Amino acid sequence: MTCIIDFLGFRIVASAMIAPLSDDTIVIGTNDSGRTLHSESDAPKDTCDSIRALAKKLNLKRHAVESSCGNMHFMVSLAADVEIHRCNNRNILLDAARLIPPMTPRQKFDHLVKQFRPELILNLGNISRDITELPSQLSSDAYSKFSSARDVLQLNRDIDVVTKYVEKNVVKKVRVELERGSRKFWKSELISEFLHTRGLNLRYLGRLRGSIESSTPAMRQLREVLLNEIIARVMKNEVRNRMREKCCKREEKEEEEVEEEEEEEEKEETDPFKSLSKRIHFRCKERRGHIKKLFLK
Repeated sequence: MTCIIDFLGFRIVASAMIAPLSDDTIVIGTNDSGRTLHSESDAPKDTCDSIRALAKKLNLKRHAVESSCGNMHFMVSLAADVEIHRCNNRNILLDAARLIPPMTPRQKFDHLVKQFRPELILNLGNISRDITELPSQLSSDAYSKFSSARDVLQLNRDIDVVTKYVEKNVVKKVRVELERGSRKFWKSELISEFLHTRGLNLRYLGRLRGSIESSTPAMRQLREVLLNEIIARVMKNEVRNRMREKCCKREEKEEEEVEEEEEEEEKEETDPFKSLSKRIHFRCKERRGHIKKLFLK
């Protein structure tokens, strides 16, 4: 019931409306950017149990949040802006873009788009048993405006620890597996799936390639495969970016033309002589065209 549409550099996620949802149906989360928060404690018991079961499955840490006004504080299991609606005795989850916890942001707004791979989060409980310094659960609201001031430092610290683990340990494990394992994954159409199933984001392709030495012909071939994938993805993003820019410029130009036409119409309405002279000029031009055709004949 959901599809992703790529058109002229823009990506749209289209979902079918399966129920008449409104402000009255939301029972958990927020649908107004955090001004109003709906608590799990006020939701129906079966809804609350389902949400907590989902959070446990995804190794998401229960944490304190506060509204943008600062007048509402309570505990949640998922991201604060994940909406849970109750309609026709069914639980409907919307706006799950921040369901998976973010990685340590390097720039502003990185926490909104750069997240851990779901495969890594699902396996985090097992990994933390072997590496005790790793947390077994992470908060979806780390590094966001929703985190309560009393917990934000610890939630962010957990994110930093797991991010360092990915950049150091996971990259190394993937490199070793690529070097020693089967070469069937040394293909552009398979490398993406190979990294994702092992919990590594494709944005680490450059770091992965840099960790592989060009000591043998086989390793040079592997580096070339990874470089081809990096170049292809950069080109794809550049083409999409240029298409978006062209569409936006075209839209701006059309808006300017419409505004100019409206201004001309307004001037003509206020200046009847200008409107009359314009019509006379057009008629004379039309007559000259007819005379020219007669002479040519």
